[in-house]
Amino acid sequence: MYTGNGSTLIVRERSDDRAYIEILTLSESDGEVQSSGAATLVCLVFGVSEQARVYWVIEHGLTDSGSGDSSESTPDFIRNQITIPGEVWSSGAVCTCVVKTESGRSMSKSVSKTDADCCPYSVWRYVFIPGVLIAMWIHFAVVRWNNNKQRRRFQEER
Repeated sequence: MYTGNGSTLIVRERSDDRAYIEILTLSESDGEVQSSGAATLVCLVFGVSEQARVYWVIEHGLTDSGSGDSSESTPDFIRNQITIPGEVWSSGAVCTCVVKTESGRSMSKSVSKTDADCCPYSVWRYVFIPGVLIAMWIHFAVVRWNNNKQRRRFQEER
């Protein structure tokens, strides 16, 4: 590296401006919900240093640090998971993953059983599948119209 007269090199710590949180809910279809009905929630925090503090706040005041698995955390993300008792999860309690960074920034993301149940299947059932069917119907209508148009043109040329 070359620096000339008047050159300045500024080295800063990693910025947490682009930090974000993802929460994964392991559902019954994944075979991950215990027979007791308990659910496992996984909080993935991206764009923060490994010294960031990650913990869970469960509705009704229950707080848990969860369990961080350093073997699955990398410089790219921090992983923290918690297992929620079946009766708490089934009641629709809001579970919030909270992150406090070294710079003092605090951010969070929440999930509940109703959120986890509604979205994946609803999107497929009510948006994606009808959209594909409508697009296919339009495509076939246009193809048929073009075929009829070409057939008429061919008959007129005779």
